[in-house]
Amino acid sequence: MYRLLRRLLLAMTVIASVARQSKGILYMASVQDKLKAELMVEIYASIDRIYDSIEQHFDLDETRRNNVIKSLNTLKDELYFVVQTTPLS
Repeated sequence: MYRLLRRLLLAMTVIASVARQSKGILYMASVQDKLKAELMVEIYASIDRIYDSIEQHFDLDETRRNNVIKSLNTLKDELYFVVQTTPLS
């Protein structure tokens, strides 16, 4: 899962770089964009590990499992928004 997400985020970085192309000149993603992409990989992997740990240690019914997944996906969405809209310190 981690490798797939890492590849996806790196592909997104490449696509973003290509989108910045102007008059035949390709602008490379800034260092900040690359760091943010790496942070997102780490954040998503950590959230996936949280889910795996919950799944492993608790016998959840289907409703509770779906609520956990929904909550973790909401967390991913919120963190993605923060990373995309906030400069690094």
